[in-house]
Amino acid sequence: MRPPSSRAQLPKNLEARPDDSEDTALKKKKKLNMYKRQEKKDKEEKQGEGRRTSWQSFAKKNKTTKAAKNGHDPRWDPTRDHGELAARQQMEKYSTYLAREGGS
Repeated sequence: MRPPSSRAQLPKNLEARPDDSEDTALKKKKKLNMYKRQEKKDKEEKQGEGRRTSWQSFAKKNKTTKAAKNGHDPRWDPTRDHGELAARQQMEKYSTYLAREGGS
């Protein structure tokens, strides 16, 4: 079903009459167009409000909670230089690979 046309909601004084002069008809036409633009703007604003609120609620969510719970590394020690440890582990892995493959 289509909603009732906006013509039914227009003010009575903006309806064109056969006895209107050209100036009056032109003024009514301009006011009618202004009224329609305002209705369209209000409709678009109302339609955008739902999208705006849904986006705001999405943006407010804390997306790091799950990562914080699962991303904790129990082996992390803030007193040690983990970059050095990672390099050492990489070297050990490479040296064991070479020993297994029979390299020098």
